[in-house]
Amino acid sequence: MNYLKSPLAILLNLSVLTASTAALAEEESGFTLTPMVGVINYANKTDLAESGTASLAAGYKFASPWAIELAYLASKPEVAMSDLEVDVQQLRLDALYYAGDAGATRPFVVFGAGQNNYDADGYDAEDETIVNAGIGVKHAFNHALALRGDVRGIYGVDENFTDVGLNLGLQWLIGGKKSSSSSAAPAAVAAAAIIDGDNDGVDDSMDSCLDTPYGVQVDVTGCQLGGDDDGDGVFNSVDACPDTAEGARVDEQGCYIMIEEDVTVALQINFANNSDTIASGHDQLQKVADFMREFPVAEVVIEGHTDSSGAASYNQQLSQRRAEAVATELTSAYGIDASRVAAVGYGETRPIASNDTPEGRAENRRVTAVVKATIEKIAE
Repeated sequence: MNYLKSPLAILLNLSVLTASTAALAEEESGFTLTPMVGVINYANKTDLAESGTASLAAGYKFASPWAIELAYLASKPEVAMSDLEVDVQQLRLDALYYAGDAGATRPFVVFGAGQNNYDADGYDAEDETIVNAGIGVKHAFNHALALRGDVRGIYGVDENFTDVGLNLGLQWLIGGKKSSSSSAAPAAVAAAAIIDGDNDGVDDSMDSCLDTPYGVQVDVTGCQLGGDDDGDGVFNSVDACPDTAEGARVDEQGCYIMIEEDVTVALQINFANNSDTIASGHDQLQKVADFMREFPVAEVVIEGHTDSSGAASYNQQLSQRRAEAVATELTSAYGIDASRVAAVGYGETRPIASNDTPEGRAENRRVTAVVKATIEKIAE
């Protein structure tokens, strides 16, 4: 049957190519409307030539592999060895069964019964009872639209002949709803797609707190319920130090982060000649105060130094007074607790430059702040 080779090849290739398409994974019910075109090879007994066909099927797809449809088909074959054309109209009721899991591409079997009507000019119209059966494949582009094709045998009960038909068309699904069994599959796929790194039940894409401790209750944003009374960013439920100072650096348990080693801050503070009154450089203490607030358990030692001009005993006293003046400024003007601040004068005993030049002596007349931690822990 050479007349069938090309259409059958198209149908088989369609089945192979569409089998790789991602499955829709939905079994839906609803009314269907399927216009199709095709070709029929009429049995030789009827003396009718092969003819193109047009058909329209209206049916219902159940929330299962089954569907039914009422189909109307029309063709106009020529009678062999003449110019006479016959109007053939076919009406049939078919059942379809879709094999395999619900997906984008599904094979199906079709079978049913109906009637052919033959009408030609100059001849009486004739009716013929038919049964038909075949196989096909449907590929869904989306929820509502699919490409459908089938090949079937059409057996004439009264005249004992078998025609062969091939159909290809588009099917629309109108309305309907998903079945409970099939809707579970997309839900499972969706659940599997959730990424929840901290296992709090909130997808990471919507989680504002990605490292919530396991087992704590969270709100819809993935953050812990219960508040953060001391405002340190660690919720009360896991805060081991619930009364840390505002602005202090804390670890994941809400406790202060300590510094591991001493930090020395050089202060550019000037004094009047032979005086312990601060002449300029008050703003230099701001960086020391900020550091002390960031590490609330740290302590600071204000160190005073002089050059070698004058008596060593006098320089010792002067450096002490100047250190104490800076310490007083830090506590009174910046609110640092006095218990965390100490002042020590070293006089001329710790030069950092030569006292033989004016420039060196200027470098040695200095005040520094040495911040020390009471507990050793690396500050992150």
